[in-house]
Amino acid sequence: MSKPAKKTESLPFLAVDDLSLCNMLPFALLVLAGDNRVKYANPVAEQLFNSSELVGEVLASRLHAESPLLALLDKARNRQGSLVEHELSLTGERIGRVPVHVRIARMAEEDDRLLLCLVERSIAHQLSEQQSQQESTRSAGVMAAMLAHEIKNPLLGIRGAAQLLFPKLADAQQKLTTLIQQEVDRISGLLDQVEFFASNRPLDKQPVNIHQVLADVQKLAQRSFNGNLIFAEHYDPSLPPVWGNHEMLVQLFFNLVKNAAEALADIPDGQITLTTRYRIGHRFRNTSGGEPLSLPIEVTVEDNGPGIAEAVRPHLFEPFSTTKFDGKGLGLAIVSKIANDHGGYVACDNEKSHTAFRVFLPKVGK
Repeated sequence: MSKPAKKTESLPFLAVDDLSLCNMLPFALLVLAGDNRVKYANPVAEQLFNSSELVGEVLASRLHAESPLLALLDKARNRQGSLVEHELSLTGERIGRVPVHVRIARMAEEDDRLLLCLVERSIAHQLSEQQSQQESTRSAGVMAAMLAHEIKNPLLGIRGAAQLLFPKLADAQQKLTTLIQQEVDRISGLLDQVEFFASNRPLDKQPVNIHQVLADVQKLAQRSFNGNLIFAEHYDPSLPPVWGNHEMLVQLFFNLVKNAAEALADIPDGQITLTTRYRIGHRFRNTSGGEPLSLPIEVTVEDNGPGIAEAVRPHLFEPFSTTKFDGKGLGLAIVSKIANDHGGYVACDNEKSHTAFRVFLPKVGK
C-alpha cells in the first residue's frame, strides 16, 4: 500500500531548482504568509518542530504563546530589510526549548510574506563543551585514585580510634568522638563520589523507559525536599527505550533536579519542567574519533530560577566548581560522567529567567 502524498502548497515564488536547493539546506527555512501560516518548510524545519505536517499550519500553534519569535515576526513585517537575532529561545510543547539564531526577511515589499531562517546554536560549540567535560572527568579520575589510596585508609583508622574511645569517656567527651565519626563519614562519602570518576568499568546497560526514570526521580526529589517542588511534564509518549542503566540515569537526573530545586529556593512561583522529545538525525561524533553515534533521545530539565552567573558558565561541569557555600562541586561533574558513560552528552542553555540542561542519549537499536 503506497503512502499518501505529502501535503504541499503551490510555491510560484520558488523555481524547481530553488526548491531542491532549499530542501538540501542544513538549517531550517520556512516561508510564512501574513497570518504566519506556513507555506513552505524544508526537512530541517520539520525536524526542528518535530512535525512532518507543518505546511498549512499557523506557526503559533507549534510555539508557546509567550514565544519571543512571534513578536519578532510582527516586528519584521513593519520594517525594511532583514532582522537578525542571536541566541533566541524557541519554545513549544513538542520542541521543548531550543536556542537558535534567527534571520527574518520579507519576500517582497508589496506583500507580507516572510522568509524565516532558524539555525540551532552551533553543534560544534556543544561538542567543544563535551570534550572539555571529558577532559575534566579524566583528570578527576587520576586525582581520585590518589585520594582513595592516601586518605581513605587513614580515615578508617581515625574512625576506629574514636569508636574505641567512646565508651571510656564522659558524656561531653563522647559528643566529641561522635562528631569525629560523623565528620569522617562525611569525608569518606565525598571521597566515594570523587572515586566514582576513577572507575572505567562499563555500565550494565539494557532498554530503559526514560519516563519511568523521571517518575522515580520526582518521587525521590519530593521525599528529599519535603514535597514542595512543582513539576510540569511535556513528554513524547511515543519515545523509544533508552539504551542505558536505570540507576545511573536516576542519579543523573536527580542531580539536575536537585540543582533546579536549589535555584528555586527563593522563587515563590518556582517550577521544574521536564521535557522529552525525539530528534531525528541528531548525531554526535566523539572527540576520540570513530563513527558518529545517533543520540535522538533528548531530555530537558528546566527551572525558572535566576539563571547561572556568566562567570561560572565555562566551568559548570568541572569537578569542585561551585558557588554554593556548602557545595562540593561534584553534582554536575557526575552528570557529565554518567552521560559520557552512556555515549551521550549534556548541554546547558542559560538565560536570566531560566536554566535548562539538555541530555542527549542513545535509543535501543539503530
